[in-house]
Formats: sequence, C-alpha cells, structure tokens
Amino acid sequence: MKKNIIYILFIFNILPLILNAQKANSNTTYKKGIFSTEVTCSVESVQKNVNQVVNDFIWQYKFNLNALFGWALKDVKLHGEQDNFIEFDIKSHSFENQIVNGKMDIAVKLLGKKYTDVAYKVKIEKIKDTQDLTEISYFLYDCEEVINQAQAKFSITRLDTNSYEIKLIAQTQLKKFYNTLMTQKMFRQNIEWRFRKFVENMAKKMSD
Repeated sequence: MKKNIIYILFIFNILPLILNAQKANSNTTYKKGIFSTEVTCSVESVQKNVNQVVNDFIWQYKFNLNALFGWALKDVKLHGEQDNFIEFDIKSHSFENQIVNGKMDIAVKLLGKKYTDVAYKVKIEKIKDTQDLTEISYFLYDCEEVINQAQAKFSITRLDTNSYEIKLIAQTQLKKFYNTLMTQKMFRQNIEWRFRKFVENMAKKMSD
C-alpha cells in the first residue's frame, strides 16, 4: 500500500512536467534547389516572457554566443557534438556594422570531409514587436563551405490571453555539390530536427 501511494505521488509530481513539455511539428519540402522548412509549436506564456526570451536570444547571438548553448541551442548539436552524418561547431561571433561575423567547423562525416574556420555572416533583427506579433528576421550568407545561404523568419503570435503560436519558416540553400547530394529525407533527418529542437527550446523558455 505504501509503495502504491509513493507511486501515485510520483505520477502527480511528474505529470505537470510531461504536460508542459513543448513538442513542435515540422516538415520540409524541396523545390528549385531550396529546402523549405516549417516548424510550429504552441505555448502557454505571457507577453513579458515572450519579449524577454526574444531579446535575450538576439543579444546573446550577437554578443554572448556561449550562453546560447545552455538554452536556445541546447542539444541542437551546433557546438562540436558527435554526429554520424554532419557535425557543426560554431566557434565565435563578433558583431560589427549591424552584421554578425561568425566562424565554425563543419565535418561531413558521410564523405570524410572537414572544413575548419568556415567564415559566414548573419543579419539578425527584430522586425515586428506588438502585443499580438513578435517576429525575428535571420539571414545567413557569405558562407565559405557547404551552405550557400539560409533565411528564416521566427514569429510568435498571440492566440489568446496567455496562448501563443511559435512558427519558424526557414529556407536553406546548400552549395551546388551538397545540394545534389542531399535528399529531402536526408535533410529531414539531419537538419530539420535541429530547427525543431531550437523552436522547442525557445517555447520551453517562454513557458518557464
């Protein structure tokens, strides 16, 4: 009997954590050399939290990259974690003239290729900021290897008093060689899940 009571108490304690876990839906299509990914997620939050999370993400992306690996980029495998297909290791960001100048290592394990200190540029900014819609614009370009460019819009739309929908729409164009190599299935298995995990991380932070 005592064991049953302990078990019931355990279930009641852990149930809120299960119910509050943020799960996103995602899908990727391919057309004319561009992989288009859409990720959506619902979250219970308040506007103050939404604003704080968005502002923290933009500021840290520009000025404190390492802080992001503890929450927004946690478990997204962008910090040198091992992977069977492709590994990313974002090493540094510097912000100058409204542009983030970044460097990362990329290892395409499938082909045994490794690129070190790959330079790229990012323009990231909040383009909408109202009580009903917050939106970030992201544009990665001038990447020396693998990725040609990537554009994304990350939006948080108020649905009700404390209910929001998070949506990420990303368009990724790879360098010609990798664009030929990468199938839609491979993209979903190796890139799309990273977008989905990022959205879930942002949603979790907003609901804290």
